[in-house]
Amino acid sequence: MSENRARRDTTLDALEALHKDVERRSFSLPTFSLSPFVIGWWNYIKFGVCLFLDLLLLPVNAIIFLRNLFSRQVALPFGPRVAIGSTPLTGFGEERHPRSHSR
Repeated sequence: MSENRARRDTTLDALEALHKDVERRSFSLPTFSLSPFVIGWWNYIKFGVCLFLDLLLLPVNAIIFLRNLFSRQVALPFGPRVAIGSTPLTGFGEERHPRSHSR
């Protein structure tokens, strides 16, 4: 029983010494500091930029993945089956066939 009491007393003494040390050091701290504000503002900016890039880049990558996944043949309701990207469009949205020759 005396071992537990001695261990408890040494623990309480160490805790009291730590508290006194923290209190003594607190007197040397400045009254006001901008450092916490600047650190918090920088973290806020980093979070905003990363959130914007995450919301922007994730859908772009998903669209590219779907385009690559279904890039073989697509049945369009207004024309024959064409491979995506195989027939370039003219300025007015008309298909220009590479094999056709203009007369």
